[in-house]
Amino acid sequence: MKKYLLRYRVNPIDYEATIKKARELGVKVELGGGRPTKSGESPNAQIILNLRDLDSKISISHTGRVEIYYPSRPNLEKCVRILEQCCLPKDGKLDIQCEGPIDPLDLAFEYTVKENWKGTELRCAEAKVGVYQWLDPDTGEFIFVLPNKMGRVICPGANYIYQGCCPVRIVTVDEDDEHGNRIVTAERLMWKMLKELRRIAKEHPRLKIE
Repeated sequence: MKKYLLRYRVNPIDYEATIKKARELGVKVELGGGRPTKSGESPNAQIILNLRDLDSKISISHTGRVEIYYPSRPNLEKCVRILEQCCLPKDGKLDIQCEGPIDPLDLAFEYTVKENWKGTELRCAEAKVGVYQWLDPDTGEFIFVLPNKMGRVICPGANYIYQGCCPVRIVTVDEDDEHGNRIVTAERLMWKMLKELRRIAKEHPRLKIE
């Protein structure tokens, strides 16, 4: 069966505590990766969770880099749930962020990829999302909210007045150099723009319209 690879990132983990937790949950744990030491021993730079029942594997590094090999979206969902149970960050906060280019579990966005865009050999990637708007009656500011990864829209507060929804489209195209070598894919560009859109909505959601 074909395997897919998806990369995530979490905060730096408590290595020993994560291993212990995984074993307590009955997950088969292996250690490996990294450059061999002078004596030829493995530095055990990665925690590898072998999920044979799911035909999947999770690799977790000291720095919080996570790679998941999986055969289907339902199996990926189960892998992420296991990761949430096993992974214990040093700061106690588990924030799982996809490293792109497309997170199959992110239901906030609608994705499409067009091959041979406008008769060229380039691909065009598009993401659509609704940006929801509320009015803060106390300050007169508008607050903009994106759906969460489950596709749910959460009102920012009890007193806010809903104003409507504006669809936003992000469209990107593969970029090649003058020799036809691929510099960056459309999906990768789209992912970077999605990250920026989420950052703006999280850090600067308020807008005062004069």
